[in-house]
Amino acid sequence: MKNVSSKVAEACVLSLSLLCLLPSCGTQIQMTEAVPAKVNLGRDTTMYINGNSDGDRGIAAAIRDKLAADGYYKLPGQGGSIRSAYMVISDTGVEIDKPTRIPLLSSTIDISNGNQNVYHRNYANALTNNEGSALRAVDTISRTVVHDISPHEKNLYVRVRGSKENPSVELGAKACAAGNWEQGEVYAKEALQQKPDDPEALFLMGVIERKKMNYAQSTAYFTKADTIKPSGKYKKAISKNKVMEQNDKYTMQQLAGE
Repeated sequence: MKNVSSKVAEACVLSLSLLCLLPSCGTQIQMTEAVPAKVNLGRDTTMYINGNSDGDRGIAAAIRDKLAADGYYKLPGQGGSIRSAYMVISDTGVEIDKPTRIPLLSSTIDISNGNQNVYHRNYANALTNNEGSALRAVDTISRTVVHDISPHEKNLYVRVRGSKENPSVELGAKACAAGNWEQGEVYAKEALQQKPDDPEALFLMGVIERKKMNYAQSTAYFTKADTIKPSGKYKKAISKNKVMEQNDKYTMQQLAGE
């Protein structure tokens, strides 16, 4: 038994030693990106929501609550507006919660502005996946609809790998991860002074410029990093910048009511 225990202990020590030799998975930095409305009916449009069944009215109430909190659209009674939109929620009558016999809350939601039909989505699959929880289904539908018709933000994550040869990279990444982007930039510039061709230092500077919405400069850093050390990570960052720049433009136009 002692020999077995000794071998197990040696194996554990060896495993830990090997883990120490593996490269760090890096520092994760969280930022946000703009998501324009998929269906833009115009800011301050008054949204009328209709549903005939109990299930439909439950969805309508949840959507109204989220729209009121979001503030992008107006609801009836919140003051005048230059345009109106109408949301119609259609019940399928299919059961979703068999123990309490709550009907499948909705399969389609249509939004029209005047005579133009601008929104139609089938929720049958999502709802059947939520079988047994009508409340979760209501939240899923209402959250998706509000996200689709209102500009919003979502979290974006990037990961920067530091190195022993250039410790300022990791210091900069950790500063940005903590929300201190100015200090992170100081460290990133120090890292580039120490090693101008360090791809992760260049990547970190690209992330910082992206945070400031300087997409041309950000892409230049990502491109140089990819030239020095070709990587799918850097190529993906370049492509993402193009999408983010367009989405920022569209979102600002929507928020300005254009």
